[in-house]
Amino acid sequence: MTRLSTFLNQEIDQGIDQKISARDQLAQMGFNLITFAKRYPYFFEALFIKFPFKYMKVTQETIVLDSDLPGFDKFKRIVLDLRKEENFTNSEAETLFHFWSFISGLAVLANSPIGRDLDNQAIHTTINHMLDIYIKGEQI
Repeated sequence: MTRLSTFLNQEIDQGIDQKISARDQLAQMGFNLITFAKRYPYFFEALFIKFPFKYMKVTQETIVLDSDLPGFDKFKRIVLDLRKEENFTNSEAETLFHFWSFISGLAVLANSPIGRDLDNQAIHTTINHMLDIYIKGEQI
């Protein structure tokens, strides 16, 4: 699983500039994850559908890994940076779950008959709208 996660990390890290906002990094990472899911559907299934909770523990505060999963570590770091940038008040675990659920769910849909017609622009737009809605919701 570590090798798959390392490969995932390389794929989702493409085009991410550490100097831009965490929000923009997360949007690019989300797009990269959907691209990964389309290119490597079996790897995506193993990492996000079949085995994800076998290698992590979910607490009320956060998600803790039981093994080295660089892809998830990178995602978690960016989400935690976004929490700081936007002053989120909900729990770290809740934020991680929300973003993870959304982007992995969108990747599943993009690979289904429903989403096969989604072009790159539609995927970018959907991710950015979700981020806008989530951030605004946290600021209320």
